[in-house]
Amino acid sequence: MQKDIPYRVKWLNNPNVNRFVGDEVGQKTNLKKAKEWFADYQKVKNKKFFTICDDFKPIGFMGLSNISKHNKNADLFIAIGEDNYHG
Repeated sequence: MQKDIPYRVKWLNNPNVNRFVGDEVGQKTNLKKAKEWFADYQKVKNKKFFTICDDFKPIGFMGLSNISKHNKNADLFIAIGEDNYHG
């Protein structure tokens, strides 16, 4: 969600999270870039993005990409952003 974008920036700039995140490994981000990413992401029909919460507190993000209704499959990604939720 739009209101959760600052969390995404925080998490993607955390080396403990960033080293596991596909296209953005090692790259820093900022609020402007994240808002542009979100606007573009919403336009694409074969991708969905979600915020993971624990008792309404955002702790990470997940999504589906390459959603194929024809093949009935998709790629799933999950990232837990808050360090105290890492196992």
